[in-house]
Amino acid sequence: ALPICSIISKMKSFHARMPAQLNEVEFAEQKLNLKFNKDYKECLMEFGQFSIYDHEFTGITKVLRLNVVEITIEEK
Repeated sequence: ALPICSIISKMKSFHARMPAQLNEVEFAEQKLNLKFNKDYKECLMEFGQFSIYDHEFTGITKVLRLNVVEITIEEK
């Protein structure tokens, strides 16, 4: 099976931001007191944050409305 990051990056309307550094991902996990799924963690480190067909997925980004930490804390 192909890694999910490999599959989504080949989609026609795929768009990514800056890749996250390992320390940023670990900080987000610590801040949220959880561990991200392996596939999601890999995508964060490859893309930072991404969108497909105008569907925006939260990630590690300075854009607050797309930042997984900010959104998760806001929704708790």
